[in-house]
Amino acid sequence: MKRLFLCILCTAMLVSGPSYAAQGAARSGAAQHMLTPEFWISRTAKHDKIIMDKDEISAFTEEIRRTKETHCVDVLSLPVMLTSEQLTGYIKTFAFPAEDRYIGSRKADADYYALLDAQHNTAAVRDLNIVRFGVATKETPIRVFPTSDPSYTEQDDVQFDINAESIVKVWEPLAILHVSRDGQWLLARSPSVLGWVQVGDVAIIDRKALRQYLSRDCVVVTGNRILLAENHTSLGMGTELTMGTRLPLADSAEGVDGVTTDYSRAVILPGRDKDG
Repeated sequence: MKRLFLCILCTAMLVSGPSYAAQGAARSGAAQHMLTPEFWISRTAKHDKIIMDKDEISAFTEEIRRTKETHCVDVLSLPVMLTSEQLTGYIKTFAFPAEDRYIGSRKADADYYALLDAQHNTAAVRDLNIVRFGVATKETPIRVFPTSDPSYTEQDDVQFDINAESIVKVWEPLAILHVSRDGQWLLARSPSVLGWVQVGDVAIIDRKALRQYLSRDCVVVTGNRILLAENHTSLGMGTELTMGTRLPLADSAEGVDGVTTDYSRAVILPGRDKDG
């Protein structure tokens, strides 16, 4: 695990942000005085009112998980083992489409789907299958099938990739259920979706340690996006964090890598080693 600081980079993003906002305002017809938070806050009744406290948020989260239609789960509550029937059911969650699909200009044919089906690696399913755990080390797509190939409804259409199920944010917990035939994709269950993520974007961690990290006090990204520089000087050369990313706080320290914590907080970022 690595510890990095957000202070320098947050400042840089705040400095560069208004130019983008001004460009958007010019196109939308918004006036300059509308480009400040204060304008919108002043128009909101009871903007200081707490909508939910910590206990109410936890209760609401549990209610979401109990509601079957949300498909949301607590990944840390999944069993230690899955039977062959359970794992095969997860693998076969998504059926190949009956309608025409295209990878760019190329139509996906029966041979293509046969190769993709082999990627599911059902031959490797055992009577009992261990559930492992991991976290995303970078914001990464979670896909319907174990391939980076897009799936479009029209030839050369690049507007909507139907193979893209969702996005997994940095530190988002994953239950790892299976590995593709080529070893490059993991069938993973996130708190909100099931799909395939690339092996290189996931760090393996045991359930107990993951629970401990997720129980730490944290900071949450509230801006559109932040680009971290691992050497604290090259903005944009490191990890991208988008709105809603939750980062566990590191233990208190006077400084990390020569950067003081007097005006900042140290957070923990996950990373992979040679063993994953």
